[in-house]
Amino acid sequence: VFSLQKKILNYNHKNIYVPKCICLASVHPYIYKFELILKELYNISKMPKTRFLDLIIEQLISTTPKIPRGLKKVCLKINNNIIDLTETKMNELPSVYVNIKELFSLFRIEQIIDIFRIMLFEIKMIFFSSEIKDVTNIIMCFLFLLKPFTYQYRILSILPKKDYIFLEDEHPCIFGIRESFYDSFFDDNKVDIGDKPVCIVDIDKKDYTINGETLSTKDYPLMPKHLKDKLYKRVQELKKNKKIEETNEGYQEIFFRFMINLLKDYPKFLKKSFNGNSYKVQEMIDKQGYIKSQSSSDKDFYEKIINSQMFDEFITKRMMPKDNREKIQES
Repeated sequence: VFSLQKKILNYNHKNIYVPKCICLASVHPYIYKFELILKELYNISKMPKTRFLDLIIEQLISTTPKIPRGLKKVCLKINNNIIDLTETKMNELPSVYVNIKELFSLFRIEQIIDIFRIMLFEIKMIFFSSEIKDVTNIIMCFLFLLKPFTYQYRILSILPKKDYIFLEDEHPCIFGIRESFYDSFFDDNKVDIGDKPVCIVDIDKKDYTINGETLSTKDYPLMPKHLKDKLYKRVQELKKNKKIEETNEGYQEIFFRFMINLLKDYPKFLKKSFNGNSYKVQEMIDKQGYIKSQSSSDKDFYEKIINSQMFDEFITKRMMPKDNREKIQES
């Protein structure tokens, strides 16, 4: 988003500068490319005697096609610069459109893994930062690392001050606050977060707690040690090994492999008798059998994950054809 200044002539023949704003919004994950497009539009707006900016925007929106089937990219020419909109290749992870490297520059590896673990438990999480770009990006990074899970509850990356009442919501949710956190924040803003667990992530101070207390392994079980150690080691190698390029895609692949290893046994417990005519997850998979199959030290963690809404949605998508899901929703 950037601002334009447009001259308006009033009755006294004085120039008044009114700020204008252009924002590109799309269901397609081209955030970095949209930033490049906006910068080019901004550069055009600064040129002397700029006249056809509205026509350029209209052409961009109305004539730019979605990438056709069988092709990998569409090229846009703006201000003599070429901008590529690239489609993810078949059998590859989705394109990364958040700055995951920034997440790993702000927090230690063990902190990121622990916040990631808490997010898997689907409790209310509130992210605080004085920088709007940090709070939005950090939230989106963690959501992206959850793949192939998709967060199922309310997400507001920036919660306006007038809507702080939503912080009292008892259901799981993820909110971002563009303020630095301090101990009396909720009292000063007359917000009662209740007795249910709330994870506070203080991005400015690079710290996190649950209701101001240290994390209990009883209520928030630890990850399987062998999987956590492997995850930590791979991330550490990516950050330190100069022969390996530290990329967003590199972090994405490491966490995706962790999720694959975490869920690798679930196909063994899918029910062959499922006929695809119900949304009941208990008819799709034997959850109790899946939990019992884990080692005694890992059962508590798996029980939390397997009974989550994210896991239910993950199983539903794999067991029920899209057409059946739409029919059941219509009925």
